Amino acid sequence: MKKTLFILSLVVIAPLAHAAAQATQKPAPTVPRNKLGATLVTRSNAAAPLATSNASQYTQIDFNWLYTPNAPACGTSLTNCISGFTLTDTTLGSVIATPSTLGPTALSFAYLPSGGVPFGTSAFSLVANGYDGSGNALTSTPATVSVVVNLTTLNGPTNLSGQPQ
Repeated sequence: MKKTLFILSLVVIAPLAHAAAQATQKPAPTVPRNKLGATLVTRSNAAAPLATSNASQYTQIDFNWLYTPNAPACGTSLTNCISGFTLTDTTLGSVIATPSTLGPTALSFAYLPSGGVPFGTSAFSLVANGYDGSGNALTSTPATVSVVVNLTTLNGPTNLSGQPQ
């Protein structure tokens, strides 16, 4: 009886172990991966009044992304290579950084908008740039991220005084 149960358990366990081993031996993906993230950085003087500025308490947006290249970095020959990345503020339609700043191995960038990070939603896109075998410029599909800064509190008035009349 014990031998039968032992053999029966091997018949059930062996295929499960084989399936588990095959599941862990999957090859790594060969398609490029890209994901753009953004983190807000707070002002060091967040309690200070902002006067007439429409900027929030944030001074900087830290971008980060993943990228699996499918070609080598460009050297002296601009063919079949990746030159870097272009980061664009699509809300304003302005380029923030180009491949001269964001080379082919860059995976992050700190952006300090003049006047600080505005309230509301700001959208950004990141593309990889490179060249094909004939030296023609190539651009990847964009990775995108939105940064939302909403007003959550109001400063209270100060120095209120009153005088009897």
